[in-house]
Amino acid sequence: MKKPIVLLLTLFSSFIFSQTKPDSHIGSLNAYFGNHKFADSWSILTYAELVHYDFFAKDYNRTIVDLGINYHLNDKFTLSLAGRYMDFGSFEDNAPSLLYEKRFYEQLLYKFNIGKLKVLNRFRLIQHWSKRVNTDINHFNRFRYRLHLLYPLYNKWFLTFQNEIFLNLKDEMFNRDRILGGIGYKFNKKISLQAGYTVDLYEKKKLQNIQLMLILHTDLRKKEKEQ
Repeated sequence: MKKPIVLLLTLFSSFIFSQTKPDSHIGSLNAYFGNHKFADSWSILTYAELVHYDFFAKDYNRTIVDLGINYHLNDKFTLSLAGRYMDFGSFEDNAPSLLYEKRFYEQLLYKFNIGKLKVLNRFRLIQHWSKRVNTDINHFNRFRYRLHLLYPLYNKWFLTFQNEIFLNLKDEMFNRDRILGGIGYKFNKKISLQAGYTVDLYEKKKLQNIQLMLILHTDLRKKEKEQ
């Protein structure tokens, strides 16, 4: 009974924050996610992202690169430790044009199934070190929770929905709500491609993107055995 309630509450929060006034621009979000297993309980986490404010235009938003390690406790729970580098332009008025940031984060992934529906819960604690041009380094912490739903369709197609809440650990708690809806195609066990629409809902602003993501899962243990 508790699981459906959690899903309903998260979807309801998406509806509430979606009333924010939208930005007229629709940008592009191109991403890659990789998980590379090298031992029975260990894998390497990789992620990269390139975003523009206008769809594939020159108005630069951000670049992200992640590298980390996963420890798989069992089929349901995974612990992760990773680092991130990013730089991005600001949509805020009178702000310096670029911000550079380094992050470290600790993460717990909990997944289960409800019939054919796959439910993934991601809890992430992040330490930020950010610096704008000609300013001092700013350190702060943030917590993120993401609900990710996957539903398989006919053949190798699937539907995907995500809702992620960003919370500051000081000052104003709410940072933003990120919502994604899309469709994907699983070519094989290693490669999937996903296309969707994402919305970042801030208190007074909404940023929209068309997302295209390549997902890659490899098993390096097989190569070792073949050699």
